[in-house]
Amino acid sequence: HKMLGQTGTGVLYGRKELLDQTQPLEFGGEMIREVSKTTATFKPAPQKFEAGSQNVSGVVALGAAIDYLNAIGLDAIKDRETELGQAMAEGLKKAGARVYGQGGGIASFNLPGVHPHDLATALDAQGIAIRAGQHCAQPMMDWLGIKAVARASAAFYNNEADVEALIKGVQAAKEFFNGTR
Repeated sequence: HKMLGQTGTGVLYGRKELLDQTQPLEFGGEMIREVSKTTATFKPAPQKFEAGSQNVSGVVALGAAIDYLNAIGLDAIKDRETELGQAMAEGLKKAGARVYGQGGGIASFNLPGVHPHDLATALDAQGIAIRAGQHCAQPMMDWLGIKAVARASAAFYNNEADVEALIKGVQAAKEFFNGTR
């Protein structure tokens, strides 16, 4: 899903000698070379990891997504997302948010006096989707002395109007929660 493809589809790349040493975690008919009363032997990698039916539509969709992204250019995508992320971070700071970090198209922040989950709910009511929580970074949250952060993400298909909507949404939430409206 990070590359616009269908959920549940991905790619694993590994050196043949390591894949040959690795044992499957799931089992199914197409991965077995031979079965006896006491043992089963697997087909060679990569077939030994194919425990069920292939997700053909997902693989086709992922291939199309990769082609699409390559046509745009990964460097162009990175540059555009970084540009939008920097604009988000600057706008969030001007709106009174504390920005903890910004990288690529992502900005992690908190709005003083507003719990990140409340902020996410308020923004959702305005049609703006963000994430709130610890984002698998509890040690970082502990180090910062906070319980959670809000996280906004911009992708290459977003634009300045989306960033402005986020900033206006945060300002509206700030006014609502702080009673300044």
